Amino acid sequence: MNADWDEIKRLAADFQKAQLSSTLARLSERNCVEVVSLLLEKGLIDLVFTTDGKEYLTHDQLRKEIEEELFVNGRINLVEITKTLNVDLQKIQPIAEIIAQEDSQVTLILGQLISSEYIIRVASEINERLSQNGEINISELTGAYDLPSDFLLNEVVQKNLGKVIFGKQDSNNPRLLYTPAFITRCKAKIRGALNGITKPTPVSAIISQIGMPERIFFSLTNDISSTGTMTSRSAAGVYVPHIYTKTQIEWVKSFFKQNGYLEYDSVAALGVGDAKQFILKQLAGEKLTFLDRCVVGQRMIDQVESTLEESIATSSFLDVSTILPSAIAGEEDVEKLIKIVLTPSKQRLTQVFNNLVLTTKYIDNLLKPVYEIGDVNAKTSVDSGSYQKYIADKTIKHKDGEIDEQISKADKRDERRKKAASGKAGGGAQGRETKTKSTKKHQRGNKNKDFDDSESEEEVQNATNNKKKASKDAQLTLVSVGDIKKVIKMTLENDGLEELVTEIANYYQMQINKYAMNKAQEMYEVSLQNNMQNRKQTHSTLQDKLNNYINDIRLYEKGLKMFTSVDVQSQLSKYLLKSLGSEFCNEITYYVALESDLNFASSINPQLTNEQKNRIIAECESIFKQPLTTLHKSLNENIEEFLTAAENMLGICSMILKKIDKKKDKQIILMHKQGLLDQLYKCNEPSLVLHLACLIIFTIGTGCMIHASGKFVSTILDFLANGLLSDEDHLLLRKFHDLVLQHFKADNDEVRAEIITKLDEVIPKAKDMAANYKKIGKNNDKEE
Repeated sequence: MNADWDEIKRLAADFQKAQLSSTLARLSERNCVEVVSLLLEKGLIDLVFTTDGKEYLTHDQLRKEIEEELFVNGRINLVEITKTLNVDLQKIQPIAEIIAQEDSQVTLILGQLISSEYIIRVASEINERLSQNGEINISELTGAYDLPSDFLLNEVVQKNLGKVIFGKQDSNNPRLLYTPAFITRCKAKIRGALNGITKPTPVSAIISQIGMPERIFFSLTNDISSTGTMTSRSAAGVYVPHIYTKTQIEWVKSFFKQNGYLEYDSVAALGVGDAKQFILKQLAGEKLTFLDRCVVGQRMIDQVESTLEESIATSSFLDVSTILPSAIAGEEDVEKLIKIVLTPSKQRLTQVFNNLVLTTKYIDNLLKPVYEIGDVNAKTSVDSGSYQKYIADKTIKHKDGEIDEQISKADKRDERRKKAASGKAGGGAQGRETKTKSTKKHQRGNKNKDFDDSESEEEVQNATNNKKKASKDAQLTLVSVGDIKKVIKMTLENDGLEELVTEIANYYQMQINKYAMNKAQEMYEVSLQNNMQNRKQTHSTLQDKLNNYINDIRLYEKGLKMFTSVDVQSQLSKYLLKSLGSEFCNEITYYVALESDLNFASSINPQLTNEQKNRIIAECESIFKQPLTTLHKSLNENIEEFLTAAENMLGICSMILKKIDKKKDKQIILMHKQGLLDQLYKCNEPSLVLHLACLIIFTIGTGCMIHASGKFVSTILDFLANGLLSDEDHLLLRKFHDLVLQHFKADNDEVRAEIITKLDEVIPKAKDMAANYKKIGKNNDKEE
């Protein structure tokens, strides 16, 4: 080894000698390269080549140059120094690691060598920036110095804090630095803002106003003697100053003491979340009543109670809303107060309508005239027969209901028998029938013979409800709501209670109507006794009335036969039977009901419905059934059959059909004509004037009566044109007829007004013509 080293020294001396010698004695560049290569191959030297391969240097020289760069710059990037030293990064990296390991003042981080002097310089810059801004965040320095935040925090800040960097780390976030002056300034801002607030304020608004980060605000508020409380330690919270809470309490107590009540909305407007709990807490010693919109004290209830007692004593009424503040004007709150004040004893003396409390004496005086009307209407209903009709309808429906109920019960019994029969077939016990004792409790002494113990309670309840419903549906109205309104309206308007007219009328209508019905029943029972005495007199009167019907029908039949058209005769016959024939049947059917004791007991004939007529025919005595049925069927046949059936029915009813008297017939025709003329003078309705004029002219012209409705006017005009009217009169009536039709069809107000004007001109002429009409003879001479 020593020999080798001696050889190296010799070669180095020769090499140096060659270099110092003249050009002719120096080695060429190629020879030098070969010599260095030989030394490197034998491992006698260790060199570092530059990236271009033209130069080389020893490791010590490379380290020296790196250290010199670090000394000059304080911080070098290994990638950048490769360009400066022209040495590959792989050669520089190990040397940089060695330098960092051996020198405690040097740090290798993220491919960079950083000296302690550079760290001190960075710390000085951080301190300068901290002094300017008052606060600094390590995260902001990371981007500025291109160094990891942990390195800046641990190696730069914490090691130099209090030495080079004069500040304070945040206790919650050590990456934040503050100066003492900045902390003092922030505390002053927070203290001033909180002391100046007098009402609940959002924390976000406070932070925005003082221009301070949230983290600093919440970290410093604990160090300040706060004059209020925060609902939440976040920007969404609200700061409530103590002075505001004190003001709330004072306002609530003062308002309640002066007024005796508190509105929830008013308390909530003060910023109180749960108004009821707040009031209950602050007024713990008071006797409170919580309503829907407010809370009232005992003083308010005592005031209402004393006023109500005064109203009861004076037989008047009380509008509770007038003695209460406007805040308690809600219907639900007033109703609750009224319920509290109205004890059971007071409830018997009063009646409540919304906010009004009416005493029973006031109501009695108010409704006294209505009860008098009930007496009058009860008498009128009995006299007119409407009450008797109601009794008849009720009886019919009751019997129908009983029949349906019996049929239903029979069907159910049959169904149960079938089920029982099917259940006996088969089974155990050797096919024998086995009896089981019923465990159902049977009622003793049940007076209702129709009641079947096997029926379920549900069926019985349904039957009861149906009876109640049928009874309600058949109720007769003797005193209506309108009648009550007319009587009580003026009194209530004078007392300023006009809004209760409808409500009181609806409330007491059933009660008053029931009273009137009881009165009508009493009068009806008395009339039953009186009608038995008047039965004979009624028979004679009815006989004359029915004879008049038959005689009128016979005379009208003679008039309709003046028309040559069979179709016209048929239509007029149907109309005659439908009107006068039906009235005849109605009268005699009612008489049969009286004779058969079917709850028709009025001397004045009511208008019977088809259902009532059919019921009377089905339930009357057997002697009346067939003739009465034939009579009703004849209404759909011709007049001759009807008159035959009517004559037969009169005989069954022990009534005499009077013989035809031609003199009396003429008198009847004259009276009929005069009656039509009287109607014509009083009438101004165009269609009715035309109808009456045609009937009058027909009666005078033919000497016969005609029973026709308005739809036959055109037919009658056609008949009168054939020798009974002059051309002038016929044209007048035709014009009148056309104007009436146009008036009915007109859909324009202007057209209708124009037609009415023309009608006003024609009507007097038509009346005059009908009143002065004289029959035209064959030679066109007029005779009476």
